[in-house]
Amino acid sequence: MLRDYLVLAASGGWVNGQRLAIGATVQLTDAEAEYEVDLGNVRLVGDAAPVVPAILQPGDKLSVLRGLAEHPVTAAEMEAYLLAAGRPVRSAIDAAAASGGGSTGPAIPPIVAAIIFG
Repeated sequence: MLRDYLVLAASGGWVNGQRLAIGATVQLTDAEAEYEVDLGNVRLVGDAAPVVPAILQPGDKLSVLRGLAEHPVTAAEMEAYLLAAGRPVRSAIDAAAASGGGSTGPAIPPIVAAIIFG
């Protein structure tokens, strides 16, 4: 049985061996769709968009290595550290805000760009 599926951005425009526009619909059999759904490339038309949980929650525990010693910290503590005045991440955010929020160039590490631009 063929069903209509919405092409998602994660597909890069390729679904079931076909080049398709993001946001287009494509008809797939259940067997074809299983693979594409598992990859996050499509979702059944009419299904709600999945809620993606945040990668980190403030209370999550992280482990930081200093030398050979492990030091547990929470995600909130790590965020406070990274965003403290004078830290490179804070400086990059401030620079982006001062420039109107546009890209500040390739020198920004991806993690910083994710924090700045979401």
